[in-house]
Amino acid sequence: MESLSIKDLLKGAVKRARIGRQISAVSIVDEVNSMLKRFLPSSNENDAKCISYKNGYVLIYTINSSASQALSYHKDEILNNLKDMFPEHKFNKITFRVVRRFPNKEI
Repeated sequence: MESLSIKDLLKGAVKRARIGRQISAVSIVDEVNSMLKRFLPSSNENDAKCISYKNGYVLIYTINSSASQALSYHKDEILNNLKDMFPEHKFNKITFRVVRRFPNKEI
């Protein structure tokens, strides 16, 4: 009996499971989080976190309004970078929301 490689076993698994959109959203959220660290001062790099991407809208939680303000200056640059990195997705808007604390679950 011939053995199959993992690549052969998983070929098309994402499509069969219909989780391609969720996997893309996780990739986008992860990329936005790495961008946020570049645009915030090193002392405040943990003051913002991308929470979700859905239907062209990116939601970013911030701990304080100064982080929201600092990131809002770079909103167009973030959108342009995302459009270049993920051309198959649309990006309409980035929304910033000031929260007391980030959600407990790991994102």
